[in-house]
Amino acid sequence: MEIAVIGGQLIIDKKVYAKEMMVKNSFLKTLLQLRPSHPASTLNISKDASLVYIDYNGSSGVLLETDYQKFFQDFKSKYGSSVKGRLTIQTNWFNSFISVVDLNTDEVKVIT
Repeated sequence: MEIAVIGGQLIIDKKVYAKEMMVKNSFLKTLLQLRPSHPASTLNISKDASLVYIDYNGSSGVLLETDYQKFFQDFKSKYGSSVKGRLTIQTNWFNSFISVVDLNTDEVKVIT
């Protein structure tokens, strides 16, 4: 089974972004690793005074663990309102299934 972020936008506080980039196996570093089979594809990362925007639309996708819901719940639990956005997840397992992870509320919602 292959699970990947294929669209959407992650909005993260600049301080959290900096902190996550300093940790070896951080949540954010996992979410910034594109599929190795599509090296030309890139993520669009932009910054303003206090936020970092990571746009997954048009990228090749970022592979995730099988239990991606727990991954996002742990990420949200650690940083709370400093992490927001909606991400489109594709699950390939005999067929393709699309779901959306909503990080805009206190609790992570997965919409199928």
